[in-house]
Amino acid sequence: MKITELEISDIGGIPYLKLSDINPQMNIICGANGAGKTNILECIASHFSMVVFSLRKRFGSDVGSARLKVLTNDHNKHDRTVKTDIFEPTQSRADSLSDYNPLPYTQFIYIKVNRVFDYKY
Repeated sequence: MKITELEISDIGGIPYLKLSDINPQMNIICGANGAGKTNILECIASHFSMVVFSLRKRFGSDVGSARLKVLTNDHNKHDRTVKTDIFEPTQSRADSLSDYNPLPYTQFIYIKVNRVFDYKY
């Protein structure tokens, strides 16, 4: 399975991002703290799992969306969009996913790690 395109609109701190012509071998996501690296990974992961990820719409927007294009090993193409209208940290994305079906791939692993150290200024 290869991700061929990712388009994010109003998710987290990302107003708009489109990644196309993604390298099928390896890609590196880097940037400063708060740049949206985790938002990118959670947008991808949200297409493959019913697990509730913390996708939140961008402040001031009505809805956020993440569109993912995938090419499978058997050359099937999938083009899916996940939308969220959740902003508050206490709200769960499950509130708006009653009819959502994830992409049918079971060999997807996403491990979210929380920071456990104190920042020193």
